[in-house]
Amino acid sequence: MRFVPHWVKQVVRRLVARKLPTLSDEFAACIEREPNIARYLNRLAQTADLATLADAVDPALIDAISREPKLAINLGILANDLGQAQSMRQGRPVAADGSPIPWFTYPAVEYLSQWDFTGKQVFEYGSGFSTIYWSRCGAQVTSVDHNRQWLDEVAGFGLEGVDLLHHTERDAYAGAINGPGRSFDVVVVDGVWREDCVRACVAHVAPSGFVILDNADWYWRAGNYLREQGFLEVSFSGFAPINHYVSTTSLFFPGRQTPQANFQAPRPKGGRPLSAEEESDPMF
Repeated sequence: MRFVPHWVKQVVRRLVARKLPTLSDEFAACIEREPNIARYLNRLAQTADLATLADAVDPALIDAISREPKLAINLGILANDLGQAQSMRQGRPVAADGSPIPWFTYPAVEYLSQWDFTGKQVFEYGSGFSTIYWSRCGAQVTSVDHNRQWLDEVAGFGLEGVDLLHHTERDAYAGAINGPGRSFDVVVVDGVWREDCVRACVAHVAPSGFVILDNADWYWRAGNYLREQGFLEVSFSGFAPINHYVSTTSLFFPGRQTPQANFQAPRPKGGRPLSAEEESDPMF
């Protein structure tokens, strides 16, 4: 029999006493068979006390895990292999080994990892750990942000081939990409004023390049504009670092002869709808 940490038994007892009196033996046996459950709960327990954790867990989820142990393996992949537990602990988008990654969905990050960005020109609306990621991939990066704190944190890594820009006004921010003959292999739109940014960036995307629009399920107007300009959207919906909901990162490729017709905005299952306050934010 595998070792089951004492605190896990406490959580089980709290859960079954409050919500699942008929599943105590079955769930305990499942934990013993599938140590991934214990490892995942152990990571969660580092940021939540036992009572809070017991209240937060959906009884239907425990029931499903107890009946389908493969779900525990899936939790282990998300928490350990993809590194979501590590990112939650740090409050930063990092991989399982702690290395910086973009705050995109995991399917999008996996796709980008197949590319060789050595010597490529990347422009970012919104600095952060993605700036570090692109630099370590060998790209030349120009990154603009309205938040000085983010820029200072990124600058602290002493990255080579990175030009950091600070603009707090809408026009200057969106127009930071402008310049004679400026062309970029990758344009990332992941900051403020995203609709303005996609309009400004279209003329600066290299023929073989692409635009990355994060949270495309929220910024559907920005995505619609790119499609109207003949860009082909490829969406990657899924979980992302830190977040407890599903979102969408979309890549837009230029050169399509006709716009994508009757194309709906992404609506990922498990996504989080915007609040009225968020939609009315002037920097949205």
